Amino acid sequence: MDLAACSNFVRENAQAPETWERLASLVNEIVGGLDAELDNAACTCLLENLAAPSHPMKGLLRNAALASRSDRAGFRGVHR
Repeated sequence: MDLAACSNFVRENAQAPETWERLASLVNEIVGGLDAELDNAACTCLLENLAAPSHPMKGLLRNAALASRSDRAGFRGVHR
């Protein structure tokens, strides 16, 4: 899975609400999981690069993903 490409695609193209729901579901599963490298990639590519107070995913994130997003609020990181 290329999270950087996914992040670029969803940021640069209009998305239906159900797309944000599916993406948030994926992020919720990944962040806080056992794979620290995947967790970091998801946080960097998806949470930091899509961070904005009014972003459609804001109300869809849960648990570790929500905490990670809050920790990164205001960041618009660059893909690593």
